[in-house]
Order: sequence, then C-alpha cells, then structure tokens
Amino acid sequence: MANWTHYWKKETMLDPVGMASGPLDHTASSSFRDRGVSPGDRVYVISLYDNGLEGYIPDEIGELTGLVEIDLSLGNFTGGIPNVFWDMPNFYQLSLRNCGLTGEIPSSLGSCPQFARLTVTGNQLTGTVPASLAACTGLMHLLISSNNLSGPFPPVIESFEHLEQLEISRNNFTGTIPEWVESLDGLWWFFIDDNQFSGPTPFLGDKPNLTHLNISNNPLNGNLEDILGSYPTLQYGNIDNTDITGVLSPSHFNPDHIVSLEVRGCLLYTSPSPRDGLLSRMPSSA
Repeated sequence: MANWTHYWKKETMLDPVGMASGPLDHTASSSFRDRGVSPGDRVYVISLYDNGLEGYIPDEIGELTGLVEIDLSLGNFTGGIPNVFWDMPNFYQLSLRNCGLTGEIPSSLGSCPQFARLTVTGNQLTGTVPASLAACTGLMHLLISSNNLSGPFPPVIESFEHLEQLEISRNNFTGTIPEWVESLDGLWWFFIDDNQFSGPTPFLGDKPNLTHLNISNNPLNGNLEDILGSYPTLQYGNIDNTDITGVLSPSHFNPDHIVSLEVRGCLLYTSPSPRDGLLSRMPSSA
C-alpha cells in the first residue's frame, strides 16, 4: 500500500499521477516544497484514484488554493471527509468513491457555493445530507449511494435547480418522496433504490432528459401510467419489488432507444388478452 509521501516526494511525479500544474499565485508551505510542490507551481487537478493510498487525507491539500477538482477514489483512508476543501475559491468537484470513510457529510460544504459535483459512494458515512448544502445552488451531481445515511428524503435537494444526476441508493432513507421532486426538470439520472421509501410515487413522465430511473426495492405504490405518463426518453428503468401496478403501454418507450425495464415483483399487465378479455400478467422483466 502506498502512502502520501510517495506521491508528493518528487516534482517529476506531478504529471504521471494526473496533477495538472501551472503558475502559482501563492507561497506553498515548506512541507509542500519537501513533497515536490514548490512556489511557481499551481495545481488545478489531483487525480490519484486507485493508487493504494492509505491513512488520513492530509490537511496540506488545503494549501493548493488553485484546486478545482480532486479524485482520491479507491483509497483506504482513515477518518472522515476533511474540511480543507471548502475554502478553495474555485473548487467544484470531489470524488471519494470507495475510500472507507466514516463520519458525516460535512456541513461546512455549504461554504463552497460554486461546488457542482459530490461523489462519496461506497463509504461508511452516517447522518443525512446537511441543510447547509442549500448554499450550493449550482450543484449538478449528488452521488452518495452505498453508505449508512438515514432520515427522510433529503429536503435540501429541492434547492438544487440545476441537478442532473441524483443517486442516493442503498442507504437507510425512509418516508415518502416529496412532490417537489416533480419540479427537478434537469434530471437525467434518478436512482433512489434499496432504501425504505414508501407511499405514492411522484409523476416523473414529463422530464425531458430523464433516461435512467431506478426506484426498486422500496415499498412505493402508484399506477404506472400516473408515474411515467408518456415517457419517450426512457433508456433504463427499474421498479423491481415495489407495489406499483398498472398496464404497460408502448407509449412508455421510444423505439429509437435501447430500452431495459425491470419489473420483477410488480403487478403489471400488458394489453387486454383477445382470448378472454382479461389482462395478461406482465412477465418478470421486459
């Protein structure tokens, strides 16, 4: 397993491990000089995913005030998401996927209004999505699946008018899905599967860009037609193991797209049978 010193040791390591550099407008600390980041350098992007990094994420990263994005995914870190990122004036993207992180999503993230993309899937985070994130009005991607997050459907999501990708799957969220989800018109990816959401499913069929939908493994109910309506953009849908019922109509699909719809465990039907005038039970998947 590698450690941080290995990657900060020599200036020549900057480009091979995915660090973009250019002129600096600040003085780096002596600790960064020892690790190859010296005055005259500006690091914009750190991409060290799947490099076997371990230990704590160092606070010295906060001295790289030019950073706009960082990806440390597939590391083996100790502790939680540090607060050092949110004071960077242009920082907008953080990816810490499958890093073994614990603790909660920091409320201090709300002090970074330009922030656009958070990916912390596959960790051991607890708590919920902090209300302070409402200040991140430009947030477009929120990927927080496969953690131990809990509480109701995060109300702060209503603030994200530009949200395109929402994935809160495989957590412990409970309660109903609020009706304001219907107003998130920019969504193209909506994954809330494997939680404990219940009650009626909001109407999602008028989303002009929504191509990927997964609400499976939740005790949600409703009529398929009321949920999807005429849904010509669908490319992938999964409503497995829900209490959704209704008739599956050809109008739900665009023949120009490759479509996969998984409906195992649902009481759905195809068109009326010409043989007996009864509805035919939908097969396990379509």
